[in-house]
Amino acid sequence: MASDPSSTSSTPAGSPNSSWSADPDVLKTLVGLLSSSVDPFANHSEVYRQLQQLQAHLQGDFELYLVFLMAQWNNPGLRVEVCQAAGLLLKQSVKSKYKDGVPESAKGFVKGALLNMFLQTDGNGQYKSKAVQNTLGALISTIVGFEGLSKWPDLLSKMMAQLGGREGGSGSLSAGLRLRQLEETLDFLFMILEEHAENAAVCQEVAELCRQFDLGNALLKKASEPKASIRVKALNCVYHILQILYLSHSVNMSKEVLGQQQLTQNTLNQLLVLTNDAEPEVKAAVCTGFVQILEVDAQLLQVHLENLMKYMLVMAQDEDILVAMEATGFWSAYIETIDYYCEDDFFGAPAPAPRRGDSFSSDCEYWLQLSLGELTRVLTSNMKFKQDDEDVISAEQIWDDIKANAHNPKIQAFQNTDVKPFHLRSTRGVPNGEEEEEEGNVVESWTLRKSSAGTLDTLAMHCGDSLLQYLMPIVIERLQNEDWSVRESAILALGAVITGCPGLEQHTLDVMKVVLPQLQQQQESQHPLLVTICCWTLSRFAGAIVTISSGSGEAGRDLYDQMHKSLLFNLRSLHPKVVESALSAVAVSIERSSFALLLQVLDPTIEEMRGALDRRQMLSERNLILVFDLVATLCQRVMKEEEAMLLFCDQRYLALVAGPLMDLLYSYQAQKFGDVVFLNLVQSLTWCLGAFGQAVESHSQQLVTFCIQVCQVCVSSGESEKSLYTISAILGLMAAVMHFPSSVQVLMGQNQEFFGFLCSCLHSTSPDVKQAAFSLCGSLLSHDVGQNPAEVVSELSKNVVQAGLLSLHKAVPDHGRDAKASLTEAALDEVNNALWCLCKAGKSMDGQTAVTLLGLVTPYLERTSGFPRIIVENATILIGCMAKTHSEAFAQYADHFFWSWAVALATLRDSDEKKDAFVGLFYVLQAREDVGRRHFPQVANAVASWHKDPPLLLRGMLAYYKDELGKLPGAVREKISVMFGL
Repeated sequence: MASDPSSTSSTPAGSPNSSWSADPDVLKTLVGLLSSSVDPFANHSEVYRQLQQLQAHLQGDFELYLVFLMAQWNNPGLRVEVCQAAGLLLKQSVKSKYKDGVPESAKGFVKGALLNMFLQTDGNGQYKSKAVQNTLGALISTIVGFEGLSKWPDLLSKMMAQLGGREGGSGSLSAGLRLRQLEETLDFLFMILEEHAENAAVCQEVAELCRQFDLGNALLKKASEPKASIRVKALNCVYHILQILYLSHSVNMSKEVLGQQQLTQNTLNQLLVLTNDAEPEVKAAVCTGFVQILEVDAQLLQVHLENLMKYMLVMAQDEDILVAMEATGFWSAYIETIDYYCEDDFFGAPAPAPRRGDSFSSDCEYWLQLSLGELTRVLTSNMKFKQDDEDVISAEQIWDDIKANAHNPKIQAFQNTDVKPFHLRSTRGVPNGEEEEEEGNVVESWTLRKSSAGTLDTLAMHCGDSLLQYLMPIVIERLQNEDWSVRESAILALGAVITGCPGLEQHTLDVMKVVLPQLQQQQESQHPLLVTICCWTLSRFAGAIVTISSGSGEAGRDLYDQMHKSLLFNLRSLHPKVVESALSAVAVSIERSSFALLLQVLDPTIEEMRGALDRRQMLSERNLILVFDLVATLCQRVMKEEEAMLLFCDQRYLALVAGPLMDLLYSYQAQKFGDVVFLNLVQSLTWCLGAFGQAVESHSQQLVTFCIQVCQVCVSSGESEKSLYTISAILGLMAAVMHFPSSVQVLMGQNQEFFGFLCSCLHSTSPDVKQAAFSLCGSLLSHDVGQNPAEVVSELSKNVVQAGLLSLHKAVPDHGRDAKASLTEAALDEVNNALWCLCKAGKSMDGQTAVTLLGLVTPYLERTSGFPRIIVENATILIGCMAKTHSEAFAQYADHFFWSWAVALATLRDSDEKKDAFVGLFYVLQAREDVGRRHFPQVANAVASWHKDPPLLLRGMLAYYKDELGKLPGAVREKISVMFGL
């Protein structure tokens, strides 16, 4: 550092607070720490600790020192990286404490200094670096997010002057400096619009600026500036404004006013002018702009459709990848627009003869059909890997390294650090089969290839089998090409369209003849990316393969066997991308298989999974996690088949499948608890235990002991995010082990310290920990084990009720169709598990508590609220369980909840818990016979929902309503008569 920054000035120029001055010693200390923070070889944790100490010492002045240093960006004696580091640290401080922890005087000082930096140059007319500009913009945007633009009128005035919204522009400046200042203004405005698109207050202010100063049209004028980057940034700002004005429901802005300003029409006019622009970044922005017009007022494009189709086809073939990607994305938005406005249903039907119509949708469809052949050709061409593609270079480099080190057994396989995150699954979450299918990733980043494949998929969903007349000749030609990347693009195209073009399933055998040989070659003759896409395409055809195999006798079984074993063969590959795609495809094959086909490949699959676990030192972390997922997928599939469940009770299968997972779990050192691989291992083992039944019991005590040790380690390490995830996963595993009475005795009878810890988890600040704690507590309370101390059960029930009431009260949904949207996924899991667990603790509730809980549970019965089915089921069962012991108290409120509850009862699946709920129904109707008569059709539907073994007490209940039976629809009346002999 050439000079002391405090030697030039002790207060930022233009600051409103001239009474504050910087202490030179503090400045020197802070500069030293910030210099270390940007030194890659420094001890950053120690630097951060010292910065925290300095912040505590300076209290409210810390932000003033930071903004002072940031304002020294033009001081030649101070590294610009230090100024930027000060700004980033200031942003972090502002985000965490600006609202309540920064005094008003300090806020004014900071805002004044930042405003002075805005549009500032140094003494030689040099402009700020891009890094400093970005940091300054991030700070200004953060403060605007807290208090809006209206409370910063000086900033607003300065920005509007640049945009031509007010007088006082910078006409005396040089053209170059004027453009730099305009570009900085656009950058700041874009940052504010992008970061606060969901901030209703900021959006309202933007709408007001459009009303008062015609902000949108002012920006459009800047889209004619000579500098390409300014044209692009002005357009991007306009796009955000269009989104705010037309699509934000939180802004009360008159469409009539916007119509007078003609912002959308003017935007379209500007885009049409810029279609002649040769700059790649402008062309990309124009393509984005047409997508925006489709979203906000698509019908403006009706008279331009012919030229628009031609333009987008040309742009989709542009040499600039970004331009081609934006143009490719346009077609997906265009198809969605047709579907939105469509009056005729083209989906799945043969393509009609192209014709123009009176409606906007028919015109859109007309021009799409005329462009379909060329569009299909362009998309399939864009799906080919380029030789300089990063994925190709990376895959080939990995393969070269593996071959070069093949002679050295000590060299491990490529260790992919891009590990997919751990996603905690609720033990009592969405039932198997209701989760969305996770598609295998074709490529890891959004590229032209992936964009084109996605658009082709959308096109197939819209056009159906009519697309095949254009696609198949292209695919057949490309499959005969000697270039692997051309063949790969054809195979990708087949996988991309299979969902939308069911007619392609009749060519499944032909597809297999092309794909299987690629998978059955030795590794040395394979290209890893070609094998990868073959695995993915087979997974997309898995349903069709299973259908053909199941209906074709021995030949069909042989077909499935070839497909599945070809995928298993590639689990042994040394290339991580091949192993990853093969693991994902095997999992899909297992999910889609019939029971007979599953048995056929069960032993080979288990053998390969076991082999993969034995080779875990040679696998990337990502692939090891996928092996865990594959084991869990097999176990979940087995749990759907009663015969397979009996098969898995064999200790041999336990040793082959779950045994290696348990051995690996016990081998983990304490410092690795919470690592992503460990968490996924715990999750996989949790899913596995349910598949092995009594075979697991001999291992349950060791599992419980290990889990308690892990929790003890987490408690001693503090409440970090890592420890919270670990506790949540371990509690979920313990809940699965509690199926066995011996495990319950170990936990509740011998571990008082752990019991206290479990009760504290019910009151954790983490929804993930709470949902897992509810799951474990519910499993414990489900057992009626005589050895359990009564005081332990009582205390546990008491904590469950307290925590359950708090969780439900915090998450009480708003009435309406979108009530679910107000809750995060973790909160939904917490609510679901709380509802289920409270069913087990219901006996300990007094009448007043039960009534309070009834009010909290009733909103979850609403069918239109969008909650997962399992939450509705657990809420319904909980009311029934409480009604058994509190029927008199509930009867007083039956007019408010009974109709919704009776309707929900009819949706329950047969189970012991459903029986408990119907016992509650019986007692409520005993107390309120009039409610039963008023809502007897709903009661009858609920009773008729039983498929077998309904509670016998229902017969007595129906006797009260004999005269009502004759009023029921025939089918319901007949079923009830048969069930109970009435």
